[in-house]
This record gives sequence, C-alpha cells and structure tokens, in this order.
Amino acid sequence: MTLLFGKNVPADLDLDDEDQVSAALKRAAPFQPDDVELVLFEIVAGQILDEDPPLVWETAQRLHGRGLGRRQLMLELALAAAPAMSAAIGGGPDPFGERYAKSLRALPVATDRDVEDAARALLAMPERMTLDELHERLLARLDVTELIDEVTDLIESVTDRMLMADELELVAGDVVVDPEQLCQGIVLTTRVTADWPALDTDLAGLSYLTDEVAEPPADAAPGQLLQGRLHDGEVVFEPIPEPPLDADFVDAIRRAYAIESEETGLPQTFRELTMHLLADDPTVFDQPRLPLTELVAAAGLEIRGDLVADGRAAWRVQAHSVAAFRIAGTAAGEEQQRDLLDVYGLFERVDSGEYEISASELRRVLDLMADEAILQIATDQFLGDGEDSESLDAVEAFARRLSAAASKPLQRAVAGVVSALVAERRCDPLAAADALAEAVRQAPDFFPAVDRLAWTRADQGRAAEAKALWSQVFTPDDPDLEAIESAMGGQGNPGAGMRRNEPCWCGSGRKYKVCHLRANDLPSLPERFRWMLRKTVSYVERRGAPLTQIVTETAWKLADEDPEKVTEAMHDSLVLDVVLHELGWLDRFLAERGALLPEDEQLLYASWQLVPRTVYEIVSVSPGVGLQLRDLREAELLDVQERIGSQTATAGQLICARAVPDGSGHRLLGAVISVPPGQEDAFLDIVDDPDPVALANRLLAFMSAASRPPELQTTTGEPMLFCTRVLRVDDPESVRPVLDRAYVSGGPDRWYQERPGDVDSLVLATLELDGSILTVQTMSEYRVDEIAADLTELLPDAVLVSESREPIEAAAGRTPPSDPERVDAAVKIAMAARMALIEENWCSESVPALGGLTPREAAEDPTQRERVIRLIDSFPAGGGVTDEGVATMRPDRLRELLGIQ
Repeated sequence: MTLLFGKNVPADLDLDDEDQVSAALKRAAPFQPDDVELVLFEIVAGQILDEDPPLVWETAQRLHGRGLGRRQLMLELALAAAPAMSAAIGGGPDPFGERYAKSLRALPVATDRDVEDAARALLAMPERMTLDELHERLLARLDVTELIDEVTDLIESVTDRMLMADELELVAGDVVVDPEQLCQGIVLTTRVTADWPALDTDLAGLSYLTDEVAEPPADAAPGQLLQGRLHDGEVVFEPIPEPPLDADFVDAIRRAYAIESEETGLPQTFRELTMHLLADDPTVFDQPRLPLTELVAAAGLEIRGDLVADGRAAWRVQAHSVAAFRIAGTAAGEEQQRDLLDVYGLFERVDSGEYEISASELRRVLDLMADEAILQIATDQFLGDGEDSESLDAVEAFARRLSAAASKPLQRAVAGVVSALVAERRCDPLAAADALAEAVRQAPDFFPAVDRLAWTRADQGRAAEAKALWSQVFTPDDPDLEAIESAMGGQGNPGAGMRRNEPCWCGSGRKYKVCHLRANDLPSLPERFRWMLRKTVSYVERRGAPLTQIVTETAWKLADEDPEKVTEAMHDSLVLDVVLHELGWLDRFLAERGALLPEDEQLLYASWQLVPRTVYEIVSVSPGVGLQLRDLREAELLDVQERIGSQTATAGQLICARAVPDGSGHRLLGAVISVPPGQEDAFLDIVDDPDPVALANRLLAFMSAASRPPELQTTTGEPMLFCTRVLRVDDPESVRPVLDRAYVSGGPDRWYQERPGDVDSLVLATLELDGSILTVQTMSEYRVDEIAADLTELLPDAVLVSESREPIEAAAGRTPPSDPERVDAAVKIAMAARMALIEENWCSESVPALGGLTPREAAEDPTQRERVIRLIDSFPAGGGVTDEGVATMRPDRLRELLGIQ
C-alpha cells in the first residue's frame, strides 16, 4: 500500500471503488500531473492491486530489495509498461504477455543516477564528443538488451535536464563538456572594485562550482589584482603580482568568440567563453593570468554585463532575440503577436539603415500601432531602458520615417506619440508636450495622446487643461482627477469652479478663458501635497520599461517570491516608496519631468531627497490633526500633519517612515511601517545602511519575513504536524494491560505518552482503543515514529490500517492530542504560582528585544526606560491563567515589579 499510496494511506479508502483509487493514486503519485509516467503509474498500480500479472508485484518487491526508492522503482516499472501500453493502443496481440514479462525480468535497466554517473565518466575521457556521440556511448555503456527505445528516451531526458541545470554545457560544434570537471583546480583573477565579486565575468568558471565568495583580504587596495581559487566550497583570494599580457591568449579569446557566435550571431557570456577555452585546452587556467574582462577588452570585444560581443550587429541580434521572446510572452493571442513582430521587424529594418522601405509598409505599421496595446508594447521594446543614446537615435529616426509616411490624422497622431516618448527619454519634456499637443489636435479621441498630454499638463500645474483632457477618458473617481480636485478645490485657486466665459476673477474685464485660465494659479504647496505625491505615482504608471519591470521585481521580493501574494504586494505602498527613493526613480522623475514642474514644486521635491528613512516614536497624538514624533537617531521632536493616521495612533508607538517638508510643516511620505517593540534597533540598522539598494533589499526581506506565518513547532523544536496512525488488534482485552504498563492511563481505553514538567506533565501523544481499532495521535513525526517502533515490539500482531501526516492547516478543526478536562482548579492554581515566578525571573533575564539588557536594567536606565515600557505595552492585556489552561505574563504585574507604574 505504501508503494502505491505513499505514507499517507487514506483510512477510508475503498479499493473496490475505481474513482476513489484513481484519485488517491494521483494524489500520491511520485510524478507531476503532466508527466507521461503518471499514466503508466496508474496502469502499473492497477496491475499490482489486481495481482494481474503477478510478475509486476514480484518485480516491485525485487527492485525494493535492490534498494531502489519509491519514485525510481515506479519509474523502472513504467519503463517496462511503456512498450506494452503502446502495443495495447495499437491493438497488438497480448500486449501484456511474454514480451512484457521479459521486460520486467530485465529490470532494473538504468536509473537517472546511472545515466548521470556514466555521462560524467565518459566526459572525463580526454577525447571530445558531440551530444549524439555521448548518447550512443551511454547506451552501449549501460549494456541495454531490452527496452532500448525507452532507455534511449531516458538518456535524452537526463542529459537534457543536466544541460538545463548547467551540469553539462555545449560548446561550438555541439561538443558536450562537464563544467565541474573542467573547472576543478582552475585559477582565475579579478580586481578589487565596487562591483565585487565578479562571479559572472572574471570568475565565471568558478561559478559552476559554488556561489560562495569570500570577501577580499582586509588590506587589499582598490584595483589590486587577486587570485581566486576554490577552497572548502568557497572562492578565496590572495594578492598576486601583475602577470604580463599574453598576446597568444588574447588571440585565443578572439577565435573562441568567433567560433561560438558564428552560428547565431549572438553575444556570448563569459561562461560560454570560459568553457570553450577549457574545452580546447583544459590547462589554460592552471596559472594566473590577467582578469578575463581585461583580456576580452584587449581582444577588441565589447562587454555589457556578463555578455561579450564584437560590434553593434551582435547587440542588434541580441535585442531582436530578447524582443521576440518578450513579445511572445506579452502579446494577447497569436494575432497580436504577429502584428507586434511585424512592427518590430520594420523598426529593425529602419535601424539597420535600410531605406528601400515603402510608404505603404510604414503606414500599415502606423495603423497597427493605433491599437493602444500594440503601441505600448512596441515602444517599450524600441526604447528599452532609455540609457543608450544610440537606441534613442534609432527610435527617433523611426519616428521621422513614420511621420513622413503618415497620410491620415490618426497615423500622424501615432507618430507624434512615438516622437514624444523619445523626447521624454532625452529629458526634454517640453518638446514632448509640443508633440503630444499636435497629436491630440490631429486625433482628439486617440487615448494614448490624450492621456499623455493630460499627464504633461498636470505636471505643469495646468490643472484646468489636465482635468478637461482626463475628463474625456476617465470617470470622476480616477486618482489623477481626484488629486487635481483635492488640490484645486481650496481657496488657494482663485479660478476654481469658474466657467470659461465668465469675467476673470482678477478684475481685468476680460473673459476667464483669455485671461487667467491658462495661468499658473496654483494653491499653496501644503494644499498641493497630495497632488505632488500623485505626480510621482503617475510617473511610475506611465514611464514604461524598465520601470514597470523594476516595480514588479520589487513586489516579488516583498511577496517572498510567492505568486499568491504578489498581487497584494503590487498594491503595497512600500513597493513604490522603495522604488522611488532607495532605487533612485524619484531622481529620474526630476531629471525627466523637472522642466515641466512649477519651480516651488521642484524645490520641495529636492528637499524630500535629503530626508532619510528613520524610526520615530510617537510622542503625542492629536486625533484627526497630527502627531508629534521623536527621531530615535537624533532625538529631535517634529510636528507632523497626519489627519487619518492620527485617528488610530497611540503615544509610545514606533514607526519607520520619512517625515518630509510640505511647504509649511511636515508630513509622512510613502509607506509608514509599524515597528514592534524591541525591533527598533533592527530597523535602525537597516535604514542606516549607506548603500540604498542594499537598504531596499534588506527592508523588503525584513518585511517579507515579518509577514510569514509563524512556523509551528513542538516544545522540543520539531516541525508540528498532525500525525495519526491507525492499527487493528486481534484481542483488545490482551492489549489493555500492555498499554497500561507502557503509558499513562487517561480513563477507559485512553492512554497518554507524557513528559514530566515542573507543574504539570506535558501530553506528547494520545492512544485510544475503540473495539479492535487503536488510534495514535501526536503533533510530531519523531514521536509517531517512536511510538510506532514501541508498538511493533509491544503489539507484534497489530496490523497497520492507515497512517497520515498533515500540516496543522490541513488538520484544522481536529481534536489535538490533549485533554482540556485535565486542567482542573488545582492545576490552575499551580500554574498561576508558576507564572508569578516566571514574571519575577523575566525582570532579571537578558531580553533580545532590549538589546540584551534585562528589563530591570532597562527600567533603571533613563535612555532605555521607554523601550521596556513599549515592550510591556505590546503584551496582551490582562494575562494570567485562562479556563483552558493557557498562561501568559501580566503586564500590570510586570510594571509593578519594575517600578514603572
């Protein structure tokens, strides 16, 4: 049963119910739902259950005796069943007859490990071989006489997996190598730089062996040459003299790149170059050379990250490959994918300098890009990260060709939007504004142009125009419209609510539309604070690649790489806060959009950049008005306007935040994190990190870990699982005295395994007899195995009926192995006495949340007294012993003991 259904054999499984059996097999199968072996597993399982043919079960027992694990054993049986199954589908005679029996007797043929070991042994030979030659030699080495097709499939599957996992590599000519063998003992060099360690470049060969890299020697100066070797699973370094430049080796690098890139025209990674060099000469890195990055540069090759190329053509091929991959993953359906590839293909033709492109081709692309989704995806691909001026030149040239070919208003609007995007990336938003205004004039209903022009006018402070444009495409509850309304609805805007043809508020006698409608009549900075925040969010939403990808990656970090949590993380204010501040995108916002912003806003944004994230203590609260904060680093007091947060905040609470100027006072900017008592030092350590990117990663990791549910453990530190083991006994009467002697009796037909305690014994497991059924329940795998071993000796004739081991969440609602009725009045009194002693001891024990001080030491130290007060305030109110026997410390009693009433 364990072979088929694993350890968790369902207690109520009806082997005569085919649907139940099939469902149970699928749940317990050692294969994934999309594995072909799953179907064969069900067939083999049915044969074992039906004992037809009997040789299947006999073979399973024989393989188990050979030491094969459950998955590998079932994989072997599936190998034998595969050809028989194919014959059955084809209508062949007696598919599970003598040929099937012959295949079963030939087992075991080969395991995954057999193939891996044989592959490594073959690749240790000095001669080079292609992947096809490796497959042929593996088949010969495994000495297969039966199931040749199936074992061939297994060999290909294993080698494919090893290639995907970088356990094998292919070099030019389809030659296969074992990187681990080639890289053993190699010596690579690198220099001490800010990009330490160079594991993807200079040390790429060693990255096959480990990702553990030691710090450079403490006395190593910037730029110093270090030799790296593998030692005890870690790359360690020592200074070495400068070796001479080896011209022959530089030529070898140039040849290796040419050979590796000849077929695809793509850039090569440092790993690929290293493998090619080692495959040609395994001794090439036996002695230290100059760093590989310097040798590659000496070979006339360009380096971008971990990629190496010989010119723009290779980077263009790389860009096409990446774009095609992204388009395939982004497009909504095959038709949109084809359209996007057509658009991108024409862009590449223009970028390559081809001028024999007809106007009709350009107009067709303009018509395709009139689709908002295609326009956004395509321009993201054209522009990339916007850091490369050559890329911007290429997109600008493409926009000019599109503009020249456009013959309809909508086509001219599309070309105008593309031109505007280039201008934005060149940090020329005023030129972008002109292009967008013309695009809207050409096509007043073209959403991308209308929305982007409205965004531009909003950044300029031209609220009425922005509102009029956005009102065409958004509902009144849109966040951009709401932000404008909140800012411009106050007394600071004399023209708020005025109609265009009314006399202007200034008394000039002219109509409002020709006088002050377009003037920058803005309310005070504090009234614009919310609007200013919205401008940064609008930038994040509309800027495009790569910012969109960075926001997504940041959300994944906060979600702890959990797909079920990432949507929630995308809406967490901490993500945008980190992206804008620690990751530098507020700087980019000011660089790209600053020329649009009113001068006073530019200055206020710049002041925000000077305010670090810190930990504040809330000193006092004015509900609905604001907070008085004390910076724990500098001890200065700060009054902050906070209408909503002040309604729930309490004095003494700690927060991690950033309080910035708003033009007259201060407000909290971005995410406000509640800091648990005792965690303030941890937060301060994080926010004091001088590297903003490291700070961001540490903060995200800390908050991600804090959101994880606690890992439930037993009192002995084991993972907590709900474990049930059901046995059948022949003679219940003879069992009772045996259990009475081995365990503590808990009443008729109930026993406990206990561990003595100071006040009361702790129940570790329960055993309950119901007729001939003995049920064991515990919260620990170790304990259930321990009791299973004991019962095997105590009750040798007992038969296992079922066993299950489930996470606590899956077992929710079940009765745990304890007996609340045993917590009587006497026990409660004893527990209360014990808790009083614990409270007294706690006051004199070192507490991590107090930085290692005891509560008594902290209470007596004026600089630490507030910390212990906050810590006690965080304990559950009341305390004491509940009717269920749960005991907690009493905050009031702790305050009394410490004299901090």
